[in-house]
Amino acid sequence: MDYVMDIVSKAVLDGNLNFIKQFLDGRPEAVTAQDPDGYTILHMAVIAGHVEIVKELVGLMSEKDLEIQEKTGSTALFLAAASGFTQIAQCMIEKNEKLVSIATHRIGHIPVVEASINGYTETVRYLYTATPLEELTLEKGKNGATLLSYCISGKLFDIALDLLHRCPRLAIALDIDGNSPVFILSRMPSVFPSGSPLVFWQRWIYSCICVQPTVASDHIPISIQKPHQGLTHRGCLLIPVCNYISSREDFQPRIWA
Repeated sequence: MDYVMDIVSKAVLDGNLNFIKQFLDGRPEAVTAQDPDGYTILHMAVIAGHVEIVKELVGLMSEKDLEIQEKTGSTALFLAAASGFTQIAQCMIEKNEKLVSIATHRIGHIPVVEASINGYTETVRYLYTATPLEELTLEKGKNGATLLSYCISGKLFDIALDLLHRCPRLAIALDIDGNSPVFILSRMPSVFPSGSPLVFWQRWIYSCICVQPTVASDHIPISIQKPHQGLTHRGCLLIPVCNYISSREDFQPRIWA
């Protein structure tokens, strides 16, 4: 079987869809065969980024087949997320929605988190809408906190704010690197008006603006599908963070002399 997988692997890398079709017509069981590292033909096709081959293979595989993991626990969907292949990810999720919840063995990441760590904005947006909220809660580990941190550092503020409103406890949760949302924001002064250097004429205009006080609110309407609507100030992220911290009974403000 190893020799056969070597032949198929070369065909996949070459993008030879006709050969793969003919091969699987004669040996349909090979569609779920795994090489010594646990990779199926689908894993290989995803890594190579060949959309048409992936579609052909997904059509031949059952929902359960799509859940096959290689040695480190990566499904084909996870590999698609890691490489930012949104169209490929969509093709697989349309057949098996449970794939978004399957984590790797070693680090325990789910696909949306892996996409955020690697900075694939479009893929993160798609996977976020496809991932059940319960997979991002504190009870499920650090996936939610890690996604939040990387969305903030990646300036996906609409997703970060939506996640904070739906899972307020993430406001003080630590991600896989041991960082909290407040710490991440503190390292990004440029996202706040006061942290951005202004030239002299901008400072003059800024000083002339009269801002009327308004009633504070933590209700900020946003749209993940239309990320540029509803979020006019990145500082809005601090509202749910501060609200959650101050609502905790064990909250003790620290005062420095």
